Amino acid sequence: FDLRSDFAAVSMAGTTTNIVVVHPALPVKTIKDLIALSRARPGELNFASSGTGGLIHLTGEMFNQAAKVKLVHVPYKGTALFLPELLKGQIAMAFDTIAPHLPFIKAGKLRGVAVTAGKRTPLLPDVPTVAESGGPANFHVDTWMSMVVPKATPAPIVNQAPIIVNPTPVTVEAPEVIVTTQKTCGCQTKTTRRG
Repeated sequence: FDLRSDFAAVSMAGTTTNIVVVHPALPVKTIKDLIALSRARPGELNFASSGTGGLIHLTGEMFNQAAKVKLVHVPYKGTALFLPELLKGQIAMAFDTIAPHLPFIKAGKLRGVAVTAGKRTPLLPDVPTVAESGGPANFHVDTWMSMVVPKATPAPIVNQAPIIVNPTPVTVEAPEVIVTTQKTCGCQTKTTRRG
């Protein structure tokens, strides 16, 4: 199958903010610092990802291109496998979703340098965006979750799909649910329907 032509988008389920997270021993507190260090030591700093070709890997490569630096990609088979290495300082940094790193950032075991979204997150309100931290102004990456169906899916089924993804939009949009999802995973819940 061809991902570009064989599927139809049905519903956006939500987004989550990503973060540039570093080991505290890395002498960077801002994206501007990270860029300067990367340029002073080209090819020496590395970033972990949960696998080649995934969003975390591509975010790092997009950062390399936008900031004109050369961070070295080190692929793992998931965040759960690279996180211990990041905590030990064996890996310098990662571009990842906030949730797995949040307790370690709050405990001072990792440093959140910047979020890759267009605005700050309520989870870490003191962590600036990449642009606010001295990075490329146009650098913006979020993780988004959506539902797609095979392109040949009959219209009555496609029209019901958003209701299956989010059966009670009012409940999902309730303040207590929004706060819970933001606190636990950094997710912004939303429902959009085609047509």
